[in-house]
Amino acid sequence: QQQQQQQQSKNDGESQIIHLDSCNVTPFPTLYWLTCPHVSRAISELERIGHVRNFQTRLENNPQLAKEWWECHEEYAAERWNLLTDDHREWLLQENNNNNEDDVPGEGENNNSGNMEKKWRGRESMRDMIRCSGVAGTDHRGVREISSPSLVGGGDDAAVATADDNSNNFVPSVKCLHSHYAHYRSQLARSTSYAGAAVIADDDDDDAKMNFNLAGLWTHELLLEHFPDLVV
Repeated sequence: QQQQQQQQSKNDGESQIIHLDSCNVTPFPTLYWLTCPHVSRAISELERIGHVRNFQTRLENNPQLAKEWWECHEEYAAERWNLLTDDHREWLLQENNNNNEDDVPGEGENNNSGNMEKKWRGRESMRDMIRCSGVAGTDHRGVREISSPSLVGGGDDAAVATADDNSNNFVPSVKCLHSHYAHYRSQLARSTSYAGAAVIADDDDDDAKMNFNLAGLWTHELLLEHFPDLVV
Protein backbone atom coordinates (compact mmCIF):
# COMPACT_ATOMS: atom_id res chain seq x y z
CA GLN A 1 0.00 0.00 0.00
CA GLN A 2 1.25 3.40 -0.90
CA GLN A 3 1.08 5.79 1.99
CA GLN A 4 1.50 9.53 1.90
CA GLN A 5 2.95 11.92 4.41
CA GLN A 6 1.93 15.51 4.95
CA GLN A 7 4.80 17.85 5.78
CA GLN A 8 4.31 21.44 6.92
CA SER A 9 7.16 23.88 6.35
CA LYS A 10 7.64 26.50 9.05
CA ASN A 11 9.62 28.79 6.75
CA ASP A 12 7.21 29.26 3.88
CA GLY A 13 3.99 27.66 5.09
CA GLU A 14 3.71 25.43 2.04
CA SER A 15 2.43 21.88 2.23
CA GLN A 16 4.36 19.02 0.71
CA ILE A 17 3.01 15.56 -0.11
CA ILE A 18 5.68 12.92 0.32
CA HIS A 19 5.03 9.62 -1.46
CA LEU A 20 6.50 6.61 0.26
CA ASP A 21 7.63 3.60 -1.72
CA SER A 22 5.24 0.70 -1.83
CA CYS A 23 6.23 -2.25 0.28
CA ASN A 24 4.79 -5.70 0.85
CA VAL A 25 3.81 -5.34 4.50
CA THR A 26 0.63 -5.12 6.53
CA PRO A 27 -0.92 -1.73 5.68
CA PHE A 28 -1.26 0.98 8.31
CA PRO A 29 -4.58 2.88 8.32
CA THR A 30 -3.12 6.43 8.45
CA LEU A 31 -2.61 7.99 5.01
CA TYR A 32 -1.38 11.46 5.98
CA TRP A 33 1.10 12.39 8.66
CA LEU A 34 1.90 15.72 10.27
CA THR A 35 5.70 15.91 10.38
CA CYS A 36 6.44 19.53 11.33
CA PRO A 37 7.47 19.55 15.04
CA HIS A 38 6.40 23.19 15.52
CA VAL A 39 2.85 22.65 14.28
CA SER A 40 2.70 19.31 16.09
CA ARG A 41 3.51 20.90 19.46
CA ALA A 42 0.95 23.64 18.89
CA ILE A 43 -1.74 21.09 18.10
CA SER A 44 -0.81 19.09 21.19
CA GLU A 45 -1.50 22.23 23.21
CA LEU A 46 -4.91 22.60 21.54
CA GLU A 47 -5.69 19.03 22.54
CA ARG A 48 -4.48 19.65 26.08
CA ILE A 49 -6.89 22.54 26.62
CA GLY A 50 -9.87 20.48 25.49
CA HIS A 51 -10.55 21.14 21.83
CA VAL A 52 -10.99 17.47 20.93
CA ARG A 53 -14.04 17.41 23.18
CA ASN A 54 -15.14 20.84 21.92
CA PHE A 55 -15.06 19.66 18.32
CA GLN A 56 -16.93 16.47 19.21
CA THR A 57 -19.69 18.44 20.93
CA ARG A 58 -19.91 20.84 18.01
CA LEU A 59 -20.43 17.94 15.59
CA GLU A 60 -22.94 16.14 17.81
CA ASN A 61 -25.05 19.29 18.13
CA ASN A 62 -25.28 20.01 14.40
CA PRO A 63 -26.80 17.30 12.16
CA GLN A 64 -25.55 18.88 8.95
CA LEU A 65 -21.98 19.11 10.20
CA ALA A 66 -22.25 15.54 11.52
CA LYS A 67 -23.37 14.38 8.07
CA GLU A 68 -20.39 16.08 6.38
CA TRP A 69 -18.08 14.64 9.03
CA TRP A 70 -19.42 11.15 8.50
CA GLU A 71 -18.94 11.45 4.72
CA CYS A 72 -15.39 12.74 5.21
CA HIS A 73 -14.50 9.52 7.03
CA GLU A 74 -16.05 7.44 4.27
CA GLU A 75 -14.10 9.30 1.59
CA TYR A 76 -10.88 8.79 3.54
CA ALA A 77 -11.54 5.04 3.74
CA ALA A 78 -12.38 4.92 0.03
CA GLU A 79 -9.16 6.77 -0.80
CA ARG A 80 -7.16 4.24 1.21
CA TRP A 81 -8.90 1.33 -0.52
CA ASN A 82 -8.26 2.82 -3.95
CA LEU A 83 -4.54 3.13 -3.23
CA LEU A 84 -4.28 -0.65 -3.18
CA THR A 85 -3.36 -2.54 -6.31
CA ASP A 86 -6.04 -4.57 -8.08
CA ASP A 87 -4.31 -7.76 -6.97
CA HIS A 88 -4.30 -6.68 -3.32
CA ARG A 89 -8.00 -5.75 -3.42
CA GLU A 90 -8.84 -9.07 -5.06
CA TRP A 91 -6.88 -10.92 -2.39
CA LEU A 92 -8.70 -9.11 0.41
CA LEU A 93 -12.11 -9.73 -1.15
CA GLN A 94 -11.68 -13.49 -1.44
CA GLU A 95 -14.17 -15.46 0.60
CA ASN A 96 -13.24 -18.20 3.01
CA ASN A 97 -13.54 -21.43 1.08
CA ASN A 98 -12.49 -24.35 3.22
CA ASN A 99 -12.28 -26.53 0.13
CA ASN A 100 -9.68 -24.35 -1.51
CA GLU A 101 -6.52 -24.35 0.55
CA ASP A 102 -4.62 -22.51 -2.19
CA ASP A 103 -6.53 -19.33 -1.31
CA VAL A 104 -5.49 -19.43 2.34
CA PRO A 105 -2.84 -16.87 3.38
CA GLY A 106 0.47 -18.49 4.13
CA GLU A 107 -0.03 -21.42 1.78
CA GLY A 108 2.58 -24.09 2.28
CA GLU A 109 2.51 -23.63 6.05
CA ASN A 110 0.80 -25.95 8.50
CA ASN A 111 -2.73 -25.60 7.12
CA ASN A 112 -4.72 -27.36 9.81
CA SER A 113 -8.29 -26.11 10.20
CA GLY A 114 -7.54 -23.94 13.23
CA ASN A 115 -4.52 -22.35 11.60
CA MET A 116 -6.43 -21.62 8.38
CA GLU A 117 -9.32 -20.09 10.29
CA LYS A 118 -6.93 -17.84 12.19
CA LYS A 119 -5.38 -16.66 8.93
CA TRP A 120 -8.78 -15.94 7.42
CA ARG A 121 -9.78 -13.93 10.47
CA GLY A 122 -6.58 -11.96 10.08
CA ARG A 123 -7.38 -11.24 6.45
CA GLU A 124 -10.92 -10.17 7.30
CA SER A 125 -9.63 -7.90 10.06
CA MET A 126 -7.20 -6.28 7.64
CA ARG A 127 -9.98 -5.82 5.08
CA ASP A 128 -12.25 -4.21 7.68
CA MET A 129 -9.49 -1.87 8.79
CA ILE A 130 -8.73 -0.71 5.26
CA ARG A 131 -12.34 -0.30 4.17
CA CYS A 132 -14.15 0.75 7.34
CA SER A 133 -11.77 2.94 9.34
CA GLY A 134 -11.75 6.66 8.71
CA VAL A 135 -9.36 9.40 9.80
CA ALA A 136 -7.25 8.51 12.87
CA GLY A 137 -8.47 4.91 12.63
CA THR A 138 -12.06 5.77 13.54
CA ASP A 139 -14.27 2.76 12.86
CA HIS A 140 -17.66 3.97 11.67
CA ARG A 141 -19.25 0.55 11.15
CA GLY A 142 -21.57 1.30 14.08
CA VAL A 143 -23.98 2.93 11.64
CA ARG A 144 -23.76 0.22 9.02
CA GLU A 145 -26.72 -2.13 8.72
CA ILE A 146 -25.49 -5.55 7.65
CA SER A 147 -27.96 -7.49 5.52
CA SER A 148 -25.38 -9.59 3.73
CA PRO A 149 -22.18 -11.32 4.84
CA SER A 150 -20.53 -9.72 1.80
CA LEU A 151 -20.74 -6.25 3.36
CA VAL A 152 -17.10 -5.92 4.31
CA GLY A 153 -16.21 -7.64 1.06
CA GLY A 154 -17.88 -4.91 -0.92
CA GLY A 155 -20.60 -7.07 -2.48
CA ASP A 156 -23.15 -5.22 -4.58
CA ASP A 157 -26.00 -6.65 -2.49
CA ALA A 158 -24.60 -5.34 0.79
CA ALA A 159 -26.87 -2.79 2.46
CA VAL A 160 -24.83 0.01 3.97
CA ALA A 161 -26.22 2.92 5.93
CA THR A 162 -25.15 6.34 4.71
CA ALA A 163 -25.06 9.75 6.31
CA ASP A 164 -28.52 10.42 4.86
CA ASP A 165 -30.16 7.49 6.67
CA ASN A 166 -28.12 7.46 9.85
CA SER A 167 -30.91 6.56 12.23
CA ASN A 168 -28.48 5.82 15.05
CA ASN A 169 -27.27 9.43 15.19
CA PHE A 170 -23.74 8.08 15.31
CA VAL A 171 -20.99 10.72 15.08
CA PRO A 172 -17.48 9.34 14.47
CA SER A 173 -15.17 10.40 17.29
CA VAL A 174 -12.66 13.18 16.67
CA LYS A 175 -9.68 11.56 18.39
CA CYS A 176 -6.30 12.89 17.16
CA LEU A 177 -6.19 16.48 15.89
CA HIS A 178 -2.76 15.86 14.36
CA SER A 179 -4.24 13.28 11.98
CA HIS A 180 -7.18 15.49 11.10
CA TYR A 181 -5.01 18.50 10.42
CA ALA A 182 -2.63 16.48 8.22
CA HIS A 183 -5.63 15.23 6.27
CA TYR A 184 -7.09 18.73 5.95
CA ARG A 185 -3.81 20.16 4.69
CA SER A 186 -3.53 17.35 2.16
CA GLN A 187 -7.01 18.26 0.93
CA LEU A 188 -5.97 21.88 0.54
CA ALA A 189 -2.85 20.82 -1.34
CA ARG A 190 -5.01 18.86 -3.76
CA SER A 191 -7.58 21.60 -4.26
CA THR A 192 -7.37 23.84 -7.33
CA SER A 193 -7.73 27.13 -5.48
CA TYR A 194 -8.34 28.33 -1.97
CA ALA A 195 -8.16 31.44 0.16
CA GLY A 196 -7.66 30.71 3.83
CA ALA A 197 -10.12 28.00 4.81
CA ALA A 198 -12.53 28.65 1.94
CA VAL A 199 -12.21 26.54 -1.20
CA ILE A 200 -13.76 27.82 -4.41
CA ALA A 201 -14.68 25.18 -6.95
CA ASP A 202 -17.08 24.84 -9.88
CA ASP A 203 -19.84 22.28 -9.66
CA ASP A 204 -18.04 20.09 -12.18
CA ASP A 205 -14.78 20.31 -10.28
CA ASP A 206 -13.67 17.41 -8.08
CA ASP A 207 -13.13 19.88 -5.21
CA ALA A 208 -16.86 20.63 -5.18
CA LYS A 209 -17.43 16.99 -4.20
CA MET A 210 -14.76 16.94 -1.48
CA ASN A 211 -15.93 16.91 2.12
CA PHE A 212 -13.22 18.89 3.86
CA ASN A 213 -12.09 17.62 7.23
CA LEU A 214 -13.96 19.85 9.69
CA ALA A 215 -11.74 19.04 12.67
CA GLY A 216 -8.73 19.92 10.54
CA LEU A 217 -10.31 23.16 9.39
CA TRP A 218 -11.22 24.17 12.96
CA THR A 219 -7.71 23.26 14.09
CA HIS A 220 -6.31 25.52 11.38
CA GLU A 221 -8.47 28.39 12.59
CA LEU A 222 -7.32 27.88 16.18
CA LEU A 223 -3.67 27.75 15.15
CA LEU A 224 -4.08 31.12 13.46
CA GLU A 225 -5.82 32.49 16.56
CA HIS A 226 -3.58 31.11 19.33
CA PHE A 227 -0.26 30.82 17.52
CA PRO A 228 -0.14 33.86 15.20
CA ASP A 229 3.66 33.69 14.92
CA LEU A 230 3.51 30.13 13.62
CA VAL A 231 3.31 30.19 9.85
CA VAL A 232 0.77 27.63 8.71
